[in-house]
Amino acid sequence: VVGPQFMDAMRTGKGLSTFDQMLPMVRNGRVQETYWNYSLSVIRNDDGSIGGVFNQGHETSARVLAERRLRELNESLEEQVAARTGERNELWALSRDIMLRCGFDGKMLTVNPAWTELLGWREDELIGTSLLEFVHPDDVAATQVVAASHETGKSYSGYENRYRHRDGSYRWISWSTRPTD
Repeated sequence: VVGPQFMDAMRTGKGLSTFDQMLPMVRNGRVQETYWNYSLSVIRNDDGSIGGVFNQGHETSARVLAERRLRELNESLEEQVAARTGERNELWALSRDIMLRCGFDGKMLTVNPAWTELLGWREDELIGTSLLEFVHPDDVAATQVVAASHETGKSYSGYENRYRHRDGSYRWISWSTRPTD
């Protein structure tokens, strides 16, 4: 790799700079992939003819190989996240249980399709509205107490209250909740 570059510099008088050039090198008795930043500058004699080449270099193998490994890990992580997200989305869509994510302010952020099947509401009718708008008036105060405790990290299993169906009737729902960031 380097030989022809030196010869070209000696023949043409033109210098060269290259970055992260892979140069196989024998180290500890075996060929290793190494990377280098280097430059070639022509050295001229007093009469202007080319007398030699000044070569300055710095090995960048550790950085180049670490960046490659990081890219590989990122690709692997992206594949894992995509697979897990696909699994979660499939479970979310197929579940017959009502599932949702909402903020601590009670605004619904996402709902699964079971809301339509069990309570008649479409996703676009729910997103951005307060969950409390769908709670039976007699259950609102107790639901607010439970919701407020989520900010302290408390989870619930089997909490029950009534939710309004799109037709105006109410259905008892048993909830499990877990606050997250």
